[in-house]
Amino acid sequence: MHKRAHSSSRDTVPIVSTLLVGFDSAWTPDNTGALVGVLRSADGTFRELGTPREANFEQAEKVILDWQTLERPKRTLVLLDQPTIVKNTTGQRPVENLVASSVSLRRGGVQPANTAKIEMFGESAPYGTSSSDSVARRTRPSLPWERWSSRPTRPLR
Repeated sequence: MHKRAHSSSRDTVPIVSTLLVGFDSAWTPDNTGALVGVLRSADGTFRELGTPREANFEQAEKVILDWQTLERPKRTLVLLDQPTIVKNTTGQRPVENLVASSVSLRRGGVQPANTAKIEMFGESAPYGTSSSDSVARRTRPSLPWERWSSRPTRPLR
């Protein structure tokens, strides 16, 4: 157990090990999605960081950095609802073809990801470019990128 700077000497909280963030990004810089956060303590308990809130990429980045400053987690995991590496210039990726019918049965849709969609996956997109290094890393070098990384859940070809 550790004491937070803003708590009284009687208040103690479990040491936070992981900040988990879900970000429904709406895929473009001008659209608004939603952001939610939860803290996982070293003892395995969870604490919600409020209700989901509307956020675009810039707002989400600020909220995540604020949460990191306030809560001081050992690590942060951001679950993003969009592809982070897109190399095909047109059409759908094989994974999109694979899941499209299942998603459709549940009244959903699969957004084809390709670099022709410049606002979403071009070199100036907020995240998810055709290169292995995100635009965010190049345009915001002051952020602690050494603590952040992008990994697909499994390799898809």
